[in-house]
Amino acid sequence: MPDECCTAFNKKGSTRTCRNVCRGLREKAKQGKWPAGAPPFGYTVGPDGKLALGNPQHVQAIRRVFREYLSGNSMRAVVEWMRAAGQPAPGKEWTRDALRTVLENEQYTGDFHWGNRKSGKYNHATEEPIFISCNHTAIIDRKTFNAVQGRRVEQRGGKTPKLNGGTFVLSGLIRCHQCGEKMHGHCTKANNYLICGGHTRKGNAFCDRNSVREDVVLDQIIGAIERVYLNPELIQRMREELRHQYQDGSAPVDVGQFKQKLAQVEKDLQTARRNMALAEPGLLPEYEEIFRELRSRQAYLKSEIKAGSETRNEHMADEVVDRAVALLSQLRPTCRRADPVQLREFLRQAVGQVVIRVDKRRIGCRNRYKLRGGEIHMRNNNLGVTARRGVHVQSLR
Repeated sequence: MPDECCTAFNKKGSTRTCRNVCRGLREKAKQGKWPAGAPPFGYTVGPDGKLALGNPQHVQAIRRVFREYLSGNSMRAVVEWMRAAGQPAPGKEWTRDALRTVLENEQYTGDFHWGNRKSGKYNHATEEPIFISCNHTAIIDRKTFNAVQGRRVEQRGGKTPKLNGGTFVLSGLIRCHQCGEKMHGHCTKANNYLICGGHTRKGNAFCDRNSVREDVVLDQIIGAIERVYLNPELIQRMREELRHQYQDGSAPVDVGQFKQKLAQVEKDLQTARRNMALAEPGLLPEYEEIFRELRSRQAYLKSEIKAGSETRNEHMADEVVDRAVALLSQLRPTCRRADPVQLREFLRQAVGQVVIRVDKRRIGCRNRYKLRGGEIHMRNNNLGVTARRGVHVQSLR
C-alpha cells in the first residue's frame, strides 16, 4: 500500500510527492478511514471513509468460510466446497492463498489495523502501527476469529509444542516496533521467547532477530491492567455510577437482552448435542470443548438474569465494587497458576495489541536483546476512562 505508492512516484523522481502521499495515507488511517486501495473482500468504503459492509453475498461468504473451517474442515475442503457451491470469491475463484488471507485478516473483527507491515524506501518504521478497536462494523466476532487462529496454529505441524498453543499466552498480541510484524513463540528448555516474525520469514535484511522473554512481557502487561483497572479515580467513578443506578432500586441490567442471548445459547446447545452424537471420534474433543463453553455461557447468563431481576439498593454498589477490586488485586498470583488457554483468552479480551522495543547488544559473537519499552493498547469498551479511539495506551516500563 504506502510503499507501492512510494515506488510508483519514486520512478518519476518525485521524492517529495512520495513522502507527502505516505504522510497523507497515515493521517487518514489515524482517523480510522480506509487510506487507499481495495478494501477487504466483503467490505466497501462508506461515506465517512471507514469500512462498511459491502455486498451481502460477499459478507455471507466470509462468515461461511470461518464457520466451515472452525467446524473441522481442512483449508482444501473449504476451498473445494466454496467452489462447488459457486460462492463469490475475493478473486476469480477461491484458492488456499485467498482463504488464508481472509482467515488471517483482523479487519473482519471490526478492529482497524494499519502500518503493521513497513517497507519501502520512504515508509520507514519510525511510527507506531495504527490500531483502533471497534472502528467499523464487524463481520466476524472476536471469539470466532481467535478460535480460528488457534486452530490454524494447531494445524501447523511441529511448529506448536502442544495443542491449543501450548504454554504460550501472548500468541497474536505482540508486535515488533522495528518492522510492525507479529512476534511468534519460540520454546527453549528454560523459557518461552517471542521472536520477530518479520525476521523469521524475511531475514536480516527486513528486520533484526528481535526477541524477548514472554514472562517479562507478561509481567508488564499484568502491571498495565492493574494500573488501569485499579486506578483510584476509576474505582470512585464506578462507585458513583453504580450508586446512581441503584439508588432508585432499579437494575442496570437489560434482562430482556440476556434472555434473548440465553435462548440462542440453549438452541446452540441442542445443536451441539446433535453434532456430538454424529461426530467422528477424532472430532469429539473439539465438540466437547464447544459444549463446555456453551454450558459456561448458559450458567453466566442465568446468573445475570437472576441478579438483574433482583431489587437493588444503593448500598449494594459498594459491595459489587469491593468484590471486583479484591479479585483484581489477586490478578498477578492468579495469572501465575492459571491455565494457559484461559489466560490467553482473558488477555485477548483486555488487550488489543502490544508493541515492544528491544535493545540489541553484541556480546562476543552473539547478539543479546533486552526489553527497552513499548506500548500496551488496552481494550476499554467497558472502562469508564477517557481514551483515544476506544483504546487506552499504557507504556511498558
